[in-house]
Amino acid sequence: MLALAMGGKRPVRFGLNLLLGMALLAGCGPASSTIQVVAASAVPSRVAPAATAVPAEIRVYVTGAVLHPGVYGLLPESRVEDAIAAAGGFVQGADMPRVNLAARVRDEQEIYVPLVGEAMPALAAKAVNINSASASQLRDGLGITSTLANRIVAYRRQHGPFKSVDDLRLVPVPDPDLSRIRSLASTD
Repeated sequence: MLALAMGGKRPVRFGLNLLLGMALLAGCGPASSTIQVVAASAVPSRVAPAATAVPAEIRVYVTGAVLHPGVYGLLPESRVEDAIAAAGGFVQGADMPRVNLAARVRDEQEIYVPLVGEAMPALAAKAVNINSASASQLRDGLGITSTLANRIVAYRRQHGPFKSVDDLRLVPVPDPDLSRIRSLASTD
């Protein structure tokens, strides 16, 4: 039909030749041939070496509710989940939602895993200002979940600054959480 539509036998001959050529390329041809595999040689890199060397290993201190607290060497691109795994994982009663497992670790960092209901240790003497802290600062400084920290920031943006720490009830922050973080938070 293609030949009739094209007005002659030339398209048929072309089509047959095309099919024969494809069959030969696919290895279905009448003559058998051997295939020779040649290993590729290495090509020198054209990328210049970095001016500053990235450390081969960073050291982090993992403590709290983990199986084996201690100092661990990790790769520079590691995450908190890698540090927790190096420390043997969480123990029974660890407050896992309060630990941001996706956060990148940095050299000399301390990673604390609290128990459920436990206040985070005050790593800094200064209280967290709930009127100016970012969600991550609230999460880390007050030991609250990322969800609650984001709700506090959203409430503050919509309603203005808090007059007292007890105003967190308006967010709402549950009373047990509020009792636990009251001494860690400030409004100034």
